[in-house]
Amino acid sequence: VHRDLKPENLLLGKYNILKIIDFGLSNFCENDNFLETPCGSPCYASPEMVSGKKYNGHTIDIWSTGIILFAMLCGSFPFDDDSEQILYSKIIKGKYEFPKEITLSEEAKNLIKKILVVNPDYRANIDDIKNDPYFKKYYKPIYGLFLPIQEIPIEDFIIKEIEKKGYEKEEIIKNIKNNRHNEITTFYYLLVKKYSRNGIDTVNKIGRAHVWTPVTLE
Repeated sequence: VHRDLKPENLLLGKYNILKIIDFGLSNFCENDNFLETPCGSPCYASPEMVSGKKYNGHTIDIWSTGIILFAMLCGSFPFDDDSEQILYSKIIKGKYEFPKEITLSEEAKNLIKKILVVNPDYRANIDDIKNDPYFKKYYKPIYGLFLPIQEIPIEDFIIKEIEKKGYEKEEIIKNIKNNRHNEITTFYYLLVKKYSRNGIDTVNKIGRAHVWTPVTLE
């Protein structure tokens, strides 16, 4: 089991072959064995993990794929907050809403709902996902970065956030102005959408892989 599934650890290679990378937090887990160490990136962590319970590695990886799918379709996280304590509380409760400004098919929503189930015993498994109508539906691929505005605004405070990830300012601006379809423009676009949607004036922390202490709620 991987235990740190997130877009940064997924590479789309030649012939659209998906490759998973960074197995630094991975472990071997039989279906009837449970793990104990809470680890990974908080926004993608399952309720049983953040609450400090023993967990099945397969079901927490599936939860992470649900978060990834939500982020891919909505451009935001179902559970997010500047405070990790509040974030963990939201994850444990498992209550989320689909963004009203994003149009999703009922099939897409239903698959996400099957995966983001707090009780892992009732969470969709791999076979459930593979047999789901949304998973089996064929979609014609589209290419390039599609935006609801003609030109991406260059916001200095967002540029500075991306610079913290190791990118040069000139490189970031060049990619944005040329509308390159890569990790820089994707990161920038997601932050722009987050600002415009929430009206916040500080970027939420983007979780880096680490081991952290689970929260206990009264």
